[in-house]
Amino acid sequence: MNEQSPKPEPTGIQPGVLSAPPATDAPVVYRPISGWAVAGLATGGLFALAVAASTVLAMIQGAPVFFPVWIVIIPILGLALSWFGQWQIQTSEGTRAGIPLARWGFRLSLISGLTYFAYYFVSAFTVQSQANAFMMEKGEDAGFFPLLREGSQNPSGFNAAFLLTIPAPTRSGRPDDEFGMRKRHDSLSGDGNPGQLTRFREGFFGRVFFKHLNDSAEVIPLSVRNWTYELRSYKIFRAYRIKTKEIAELDLVMAVFSNEPESAGQVRKWFVKLDASGPVGKPILTPVGEGVRRLRGSARDWLDEKIRTWNDGAAFPNVKEADRTNWNQLGLTDADRTAGQAAVYRTFLGHEKKRFSSPQVVTRAEDLGAWEQVEGKVRLNLMFRFHIPEVLGHEKPSHTVDAYAIVETRQAIDLERFTDASPRPEWNLIGLDFVNVNPVRPPEIKKLAPLKEKKS
Repeated sequence: MNEQSPKPEPTGIQPGVLSAPPATDAPVVYRPISGWAVAGLATGGLFALAVAASTVLAMIQGAPVFFPVWIVIIPILGLALSWFGQWQIQTSEGTRAGIPLARWGFRLSLISGLTYFAYYFVSAFTVQSQANAFMMEKGEDAGFFPLLREGSQNPSGFNAAFLLTIPAPTRSGRPDDEFGMRKRHDSLSGDGNPGQLTRFREGFFGRVFFKHLNDSAEVIPLSVRNWTYELRSYKIFRAYRIKTKEIAELDLVMAVFSNEPESAGQVRKWFVKLDASGPVGKPILTPVGEGVRRLRGSARDWLDEKIRTWNDGAAFPNVKEADRTNWNQLGLTDADRTAGQAAVYRTFLGHEKKRFSSPQVVTRAEDLGAWEQVEGKVRLNLMFRFHIPEVLGHEKPSHTVDAYAIVETRQAIDLERFTDASPRPEWNLIGLDFVNVNPVRPPEIKKLAPLKEKKS
């Protein structure tokens, strides 16, 4: 007896008919991507791309690339947008998408921002430290302030400080060669003003760091006011504070620029950009400084009147004894030196009127420095300038002269107690130092070459 196999239960599936998909309880819902997340990713990616491009450009041109300071807003904005996008998605109860975008935007902003900031601030710290060391620490091609202090006892120190105001590629001359320094760096300018070296010595630094004033001089580095990198040079602007026996407090900003290496093996060098450096604001004077200021004004008036009497026909017969000039170091030829000295002596010894053309006392009462106290008497160096006329009564000069009149009080002065109510002191002219005696020559007229006739 054969057993029958059980019949399969019906499945409801008919041949040739497609089966329906299984039913689901949750319908498919569209979730828009958070716009904050997209914005954060775009901002972070843009800054990361800029950092990468600047790195490639720096490698190609061999010089760093720095963005403006305001660019720090971009990665900070990228972080904020990405964080807000992630917060929006997490609190949207499933109605927003884009968590991966928000996270990538946050990472790109954070990593590229930190990378650039580290590069920027490390570079800033490095170059600012180098520039400050150049100013404060004596070394090879460095030590501007220490060399100024040495200049009070040794003129070569002052010459060395002056050389640090010249860009390294064009810097030349030996500080101990006074004649060579004057020859290279003290030519009379086209408008008749003194040369570079004389202007440096007459200027702020030459006066403030004068002789004994260096004994109490103190230079304190302050904050960096600004720094940039442009035209292949770092430009550091840093404040310094100076204190001396005369100055209680005076701030100045020094502009220190770099000369970058041009080839392998060279090192970065620095120089002081003198025309962008100097005091800011008015100095606070010590009681001694207030007394010197009053005396300087009195001495200036006295010297101005003295020059007027000379120009009215009075002679100064002691000019040779008072002359403290080192004529051999004026950077003149033998002929010009001999003629210049003779012209100066003739002018002071003469009795003619108006033999000093366009006289001017350059030193002002408010100028600082260039003074000393000897046995209680106050001695001041006052700069004055005049022309020696080629013919008396005519303006055309034969020489332009810059000189220091060294004047001294006839009595001892207590500087701390010298006030506006104190009696005006009497003065003596004890020395003359002619720092520039330059012959004035007419401009050279270039002769034109004769025209060549054209061949027919």
